Amino acid sequence: KECYAKKGYDFEILENGLVSGNASQYGSWNVKHAANHFTSSKVREEQERIYESIPEDVRASCREEHREELDMLYFDEDDEKKYRPVERIRGEAYMRAQGDPEWKKARSDWWDCQRQEGLTPRTGDGEWSSKETASLNADDPKVLEEVIRLATIEAQCSEKVRLAQRLGDLEASYQGPLIEKNQALLNELKADRDAKIAKAREIIATHQ
Repeated sequence: KECYAKKGYDFEILENGLVSGNASQYGSWNVKHAANHFTSSKVREEQERIYESIPEDVRASCREEHREELDMLYFDEDDEKKYRPVERIRGEAYMRAQGDPEWKKARSDWWDCQRQEGLTPRTGDGEWSSKETASLNADDPKVLEEVIRLATIEAQCSEKVRLAQRLGDLEASYQGPLIEKNQALLNELKADRDAKIAKAREIIATHQ
């Protein structure tokens, strides 16, 4: 942003209001965020439009001028390989939790609530929205209001039956033993990640 401003292309970095991490991995779970999630997509589109309005030679010049700082902010292929054990633990815990009767009970309670609200739940393992939501094009501004309405109902049902809390707790109970088994490696990866985050924050702070 600082580099672009020096070259005559000053603009604001917009806040998109997204929930970080895997907060929505169990479907719409928070009524307050249901509308924000879809509103944020419009904010991202506007941010992209602003960025793409800057000539490519200017963007390339700024990328090259700040190559070292940018490289510090991104994870490369070696980083990806290094963190594979974390993904393996997360994936294994998730698969074990899926086979637990409580997982099926929590989802069943959520589906029942959706039916009571007039929706048709999708019940596949990787399906976390109603058929009504899945049938809509969330990128179409003409149906945005309906998408938000449906997401809000699904989130209300999730809150009512405590879906995210129950599934999250269950998944965590399976992660515990796996984490303990790999504690030394995970501690090393955490220290490495914390160092990268600290460096990234330092870079961002000096370029605002």
